[in-house]
Amino acid sequence: MFLVAGGTGNHIHCCTAVPGSGNAGILVPFTTFTPGLTSGTFSNTFDLLALLGASGESSLIAGLNGGTAYVNVHSSTFPGGEIRGFVGLGTPEPGTIWLGFSALAGLAVLRRRK
Repeated sequence: MFLVAGGTGNHIHCCTAVPGSGNAGILVPFTTFTPGLTSGTFSNTFDLLALLGASGESSLIAGLNGGTAYVNVHSSTFPGGEIRGFVGLGTPEPGTIWLGFSALAGLAVLRRRK
């Protein structure tokens, strides 16, 4: 991740009305984010039950699975968010699709041998 200016915060928003678009309230703030950085990586493990409680945890999981949750990274130049990306809306990579097809072909060959 590279920011134009120093980061001021980041968090997960959930859940938008339409997958892949819209705005939602902050659900999970990243409290271990180091302000002022312009590049680097972020890795953390969250105890969702402690952060959100059972109902918030289930809504976040539903949002992640449904593509209605997104991560927003704010900077001093873009206080509304410099980097924003929805989580869980990815399409399979071409290699993954071909791997699935080859597995099915292998099963078909095995079945035909019997």
